[in-house]
Amino acid sequence: KMGSKVAFVTQEDTLCPTATPREALGMSARLRLPPTVTAEQRQNMVNDVIRVLRLEKCADTMIGDDLIKGISGGEKRRTSI
Repeated sequence: KMGSKVAFVTQEDTLCPTATPREALGMSARLRLPPTVTAEQRQNMVNDVIRVLRLEKCADTMIGDDLIKGISGGEKRRTSI
């Protein structure tokens, strides 16, 4: 029952550095949710997750890496859910 609400997060970040948290969470939603979920429902879910994880101020900022300035480490960690 818990498996549908929990995901394994690796120690190292595997996020695309040029994506934004909104794009990363949107891609995850597209891959994980069933095809019966509409694009509007998916977008609403992504916006809810962004709010719950307190990522509103960085939702449209590139994630970044060692070479690209982006969001903070904590914001990266929360995006990695």
